[in-house]
Amino acid sequence: MKQRYLKNKQTITDAEQDVLLNKSIAIVGCGGLGQYTASLLCRIGVGALSIIDFDVFDETNLNRQLFCNVENIGKSKVIETEKQLRLINPEVSITSYQSRFSEENARDLLFGNDIVLDALDSIKDRLILQDACKELNLPLVSAAIGGWFGQLVVINPGDDTLNKIYPNAKQKGVETLLGNPAFTPCMMASLQVCETVKLILGKSNLRKDEVLYVDLLKNTLVVYNVECKM
Repeated sequence: MKQRYLKNKQTITDAEQDVLLNKSIAIVGCGGLGQYTASLLCRIGVGALSIIDFDVFDETNLNRQLFCNVENIGKSKVIETEKQLRLINPEVSITSYQSRFSEENARDLLFGNDIVLDALDSIKDRLILQDACKELNLPLVSAAIGGWFGQLVVINPGDDTLNKIYPNAKQKGVETLLGNPAFTPCMMASLQVCETVKLILGKSNLRKDEVLYVDLLKNTLVVYNVECKM
């Protein structure tokens, strides 16, 4: 095992590390959540990452977006993120797409990956992403953040769990009302990457229609069933 992965060893076996090294993961959305997930996946040792976002950094991103700084305002989020990821782990294959994710390009952007991570901030786009993963038979690990709160769900192809969470595709996410402080994307990215690694290694225990709801104000993590919640 390479020196960089030695601290993984008591948690992840050599065989499991090899499994991670042979996986390709797409991260859709490269903002506060997506940049942290990309960094963590690079550090844990996945083999390949695709990062997708059309946006550029602005001053409001400085409070929470890992790779945003005063010198790269106005620059592409995916290009700047790729630069930093290559410094973290040059052995990871990284493909950047400075593209707005849409129904028209979703399948082309995701094709060839093993798992997809949802780091979007649009409910409409999340539902498009879920449909594309269903068509491509890809598992989707979806996280959402807003204020003190976050949610995490593992969606196997065909589950359509996001339709149950968001029955109205036109509704706005809670982050438009609550904002996003620095600590919430860090927390949810850690949980999202943890669940992704568990899913790859066959250890995931989030089941169909189960959502992990995180309340950082009350320090609670609760798993509930979407059907029961509704």
